[in-house]
Amino acid sequence: MNKRICFVAGFDANGQIADYVVYLVKALSQFADVYYYGDFDASEATLAKLKPYCIEAFAKRHGKYDFGSWQELIHHVGRQKISQYDELILTNDSCYGPLFDLAPLFAEMEGRNNDFWGLTSAFQHHLHIQSYFIAFKKPVLQSDTFYQFFDSIKPEKNFHAVCSKYEDRLTFVLNKVGFTHSTFIDYDDLGNHPYVDAMNAIVSRRFPFLKVKFFLGGIRDQGPVADWRGVLTNVSDYPISLIEDDLEGRGYNLAEIDSAVRERRPEGNGAGGLRPKTAIKHAVKFLLRPFLELFDARVDDKVNYQFTALKKRITELTEQLDLPSDQSDYILSDHKTDTPLLLGAPNVFRVARRDLKFPLTRESEVLTIGRFGDYDLATMGIEDSQVIALNNEWLESDPYSYKTKFLTNFFFHTINRPRILFDFIISQPLHPKTTPASIAAFIDNLKSSMHAASVLVLAVPSHQKKTYTELLSKAGLHPAHTERGLSVSTDPYRIYRDKINTIKGYKVLIYKLDKGES
Repeated sequence: MNKRICFVAGFDANGQIADYVVYLVKALSQFADVYYYGDFDASEATLAKLKPYCIEAFAKRHGKYDFGSWQELIHHVGRQKISQYDELILTNDSCYGPLFDLAPLFAEMEGRNNDFWGLTSAFQHHLHIQSYFIAFKKPVLQSDTFYQFFDSIKPEKNFHAVCSKYEDRLTFVLNKVGFTHSTFIDYDDLGNHPYVDAMNAIVSRRFPFLKVKFFLGGIRDQGPVADWRGVLTNVSDYPISLIEDDLEGRGYNLAEIDSAVRERRPEGNGAGGLRPKTAIKHAVKFLLRPFLELFDARVDDKVNYQFTALKKRITELTEQLDLPSDQSDYILSDHKTDTPLLLGAPNVFRVARRDLKFPLTRESEVLTIGRFGDYDLATMGIEDSQVIALNNEWLESDPYSYKTKFLTNFFFHTINRPRILFDFIISQPLHPKTTPASIAAFIDNLKSSMHAASVLVLAVPSHQKKTYTELLSKAGLHPAHTERGLSVSTDPYRIYRDKINTIKGYKVLIYKLDKGES
């Protein structure tokens, strides 16, 4: 039997430990050594409710949400002790449960060939395990990457920032260094996904938890449930009173909660259709959504612009004072004694779908070569803050744009000279008269800026496709196409849902390195 340690993160606006949390911690203590940390101030008398089932329990306001509580416990327990366990479980008090004995769940996930696992996954910048329950096996617990990630946790302004910077990024960071993962419910198993049909997941898959926000309307795709108590009572011996007491303790009226759960979307989504009032509400939300997103984008743009201007001013002052440069500054180097390699016709690369997304996080870097505007990047789901632009002549004021015509020799590095490797490199076509030798040199140069999980996208004239594919193959690069989209390195989820398309007369070649090559 695996030896486990479990860190439970909690939050309570009233500084209390709810009874459902005690039930959760008690159940987990049957399978692991449990530690609790609440992001709120609580007395020792309050924490005493957990003491029979915890090795230690703490509660102190730190403002770093769940990831901050886990960080505090990782630092408190220490890497040496944690790495002696077979598995570390990170969970929180955002769920009611467990509804069932957890032994079958642990047995199933122990048998899977993975380095870390969770219950469900979601898609933001990329597919990632949702952090309300995630387990890490010994290889991860003995790695520097895991502890470096949690060392980086700091207070964030809101829950969404935490999701973007930590929940969404953790899976990516561990995958990037070679760790594999899986989830109890597959991402595309919509019929059993608790964020689509929680009751079916509980009944059909014996899913062990029910999210608190199931009752509060916080799950966008969740359908209506006529009798949630009846469903739980038929399959589980979990005390319904724990849920009711907690909801009332949060200030909710149970009758209103029940009505909201029943009417979230009308029963029988088929024949009856939407009720008129509900249909109007859905229509209004649908119509307003683009404007709200545009407003959010404009706010973000303004903040980014102000930040960029401030950073530029700081850089200018730093240079005047002759202070050391920031280690994260990027420097373009090339060799201007060589023959320049020119880009061809501008703006030939276009993306056919606006919902195409790439597995990028804020720590990722994108290199664009040629004339790419904001629209081009937005259609690919790429933020300007992630992009280093090369040869974009109209971006004079952009501190992240650079110019060079020497595309066979350029490279980016930091002030202390380590070369920068990009997660995603995308290039406009080269000049039609570019020789195969120059193309080969260009490809070799790009390859030197790729790591094992990088993606290289080249837009090429249709009649030159064969030449490029031969040269890419010769350079040790391989097509990243699959029947369902684009697969990056060993990513099993093939998160690219659609292939990139170009305007007439051009083809897009999407390539990656050999497995393990960097």
